[in-house]
Amino acid sequence: MFHRIENNVIVESVRVLPKDFRHNGVLYPLRQMWDNGAKDEVVALGWLPERRIVFPLAEGRKYEGMAYNILPDVVESWQESVPKTAEDLAAEREAAIRGIIKERERRLALGFDYDFGDARGIHRIGTTEQDHKGWDKVAKLASAAIFAGLPNTVIGIETDTGAVQVTAAEWQQITLAVALWEQPIWHASFALQAMDPIPDNYTDNVWWS
Repeated sequence: MFHRIENNVIVESVRVLPKDFRHNGVLYPLRQMWDNGAKDEVVALGWLPERRIVFPLAEGRKYEGMAYNILPDVVESWQESVPKTAEDLAAEREAAIRGIIKERERRLALGFDYDFGDARGIHRIGTTEQDHKGWDKVAKLASAAIFAGLPNTVIGIETDTGAVQVTAAEWQQITLAVALWEQPIWHASFALQAMDPIPDNYTDNVWWS
């Protein structure tokens, strides 16, 4: 990898020269030019080769960074690397698990669309914690009606879309739809929590779809 550096800051990185550059009639990538003694030409174009340097220290610590040869000076960018302890790793894992649970709760609260399949159309069913408290009351009423042999009892509910009437039996279908919608989210969260290591991008859709 070669970098174009201005004022000791990398402004562009490439594997080969980003244009048709010929040296003695031959088209060269930067590395070939550098290795074949055309360093002056490469530097004149503002490009410098990447070189990783590691200085080992005591107790597993090390200094690690990239050096850029600037004929003959060297600009070095260093960062101390300290190995993580078991306690550090455990704390990071606990924090990641808390993050996964938070992401699960966020996704479970997004709500979903339910299609009644008739003139009522599609309604957005709210699934926040407050929504669930209201739906629990509807569920109790629907269950009581069904147990009493009255599955066609009409119940008025308020979805995120608006007011609509459902029967006790229809509410059971909605409850089933909610459970089927929630299940993959719960499954994904458990799978993420079991990973070792847990991916840094655990909130990305790729882990939840």
